[in-house]
Amino acid sequence: MFSALKVKGMSLYRLARKGIEIDRKEREVTIFDLQITSMDLPEVHFKISCSKGTYIRALARDIGRKMGCGGHLLRLRRVRSGSFTLERSISWETLKQATGLADLRPWLMTLKEALSRLPEMVVDERLVRKARVGQDMMVRDLSSHRLPAFDKGQWVALTSHEDGLVAVVKSEVGGTDLKGMSPEVVVLRAFRVFHPQHRFQTADHG
Repeated sequence: MFSALKVKGMSLYRLARKGIEIDRKEREVTIFDLQITSMDLPEVHFKISCSKGTYIRALARDIGRKMGCGGHLLRLRRVRSGSFTLERSISWETLKQATGLADLRPWLMTLKEALSRLPEMVVDERLVRKARVGQDMMVRDLSSHRLPAFDKGQWVALTSHEDGLVAVVKSEVGGTDLKGMSPEVVVLRAFRVFHPQHRFQTADHG
């Protein structure tokens, strides 16, 4: 119950603090790697690499149950999330002392770096225009495009040769499911749209 997962708009941890417990659906996650780094019983320190949606507190509880002694998490430190690493993070003390962009530049990354793990789809000018006004992209719009592999509900980065990153969109269906679908089925919905970089360069010089 003590997680940020929301059910009907309410975070589970808020319900738990009120003493309210509700049924939760099981969710499948992947543990890529789990290593015990040190032991000082009853404490065990471990490092884990896992898929999104994994709740380490619940994992510690489940391991304790399997061992028959019970278990809970004392400390949790996230060292990486996608392209974001602990080494590239900025401390709160440094952030408070920053007085301008120059002080923050060592910790900044480009949008391309930040979104490098998303499937990339290169689109033509017609779809660039659709994305920029927030229009949905349907099966018929994508028939002439080469699609990357993506699952239903996954984020996809739209790029163009001229403008670079155009938008981040969310898939409504899986990329492998499009064959045989109606041309009017919505495949991608715009989530975040980005203006061409040259517009900002022009404004800076003007």
